Amino acid sequence: MAERHAPRRIVIRPLPKIVFLYPTWILAIICAVWAQVGGVPYVQQRAADPAPAAVASENPSAGTATEGSAASASTGEVAHVVKAPPRWLGNTFMVVFLLNLIIFSFDFPRTRGLVILFGGVALLLFLVHFEIIGPLADLFRRLQPFADVQFYTALALFMAIVAGCVVFHTRFNYFEIEGNSIIHYTGFLGKSRRYPTPNLRRQMEITDVFEFLLLRSGKYIFYPAQEQEALILEVVPNIMKKDKELQMMMGTVKMDAVEDDYLNDQPTV
Repeated sequence: MAERHAPRRIVIRPLPKIVFLYPTWILAIICAVWAQVGGVPYVQQRAADPAPAAVASENPSAGTATEGSAASASTGEVAHVVKAPPRWLGNTFMVVFLLNLIIFSFDFPRTRGLVILFGGVALLLFLVHFEIIGPLADLFRRLQPFADVQFYTALALFMAIVAGCVVFHTRFNYFEIEGNSIIHYTGFLGKSRRYPTPNLRRQMEITDVFEFLLLRSGKYIFYPAQEQEALILEVVPNIMKKDKELQMMMGTVKMDAVEDDYLNDQPTV
């Protein structure tokens, strides 16, 4: 097994919390593709353009209208066929979107997250046992939310644009950790601020169990020496891997410092 060497440089790019909506984005793409390829046709009524009807009334010699166009002119509506994914996929999208909003809005520490998970399962078993789920199921069956391929396509496109902006932003707002300093880069012109790493204290926290499951993310808090304010990095993806690399780097820095002190204390010949 090959020995892992301590990295000389670690780059940490904190992310905004909106990245946790990526399951909704993926499911929106699936719904859009599914609706386009094998969606359920749905006849949608929309208002007709009054201009042709007005022209036909002012110009009777323009010819006789067909039966379908006459019906459209009389009702003022035209039929427009759109495609939508099957109902079960649309309901799945609504559930995933709801769960994403809950994760986005609240923090669930490990204990609270497990309590909520087991509490939800217990509540579901209670409703099934006392046959309360039946009326609730009938109520949800009456709800028929509808979204066609255009909605899912637009939603996936908008979220892709936001994701691109997030990636672009992290190229210019990140932390670079070297052996003796932490450098915070901000702005398009390369503005930076350096913090010393000697006597650096750090704290890693898994603030939300669901955020950890989605991106293996957590929060980093650095306490640089001679600084009054701590550096707080809220959403750090793959934080466990980053922490192992940081431990290896800091261990190497301490060993180098001990060796330098030992060599400096040796008498010169």
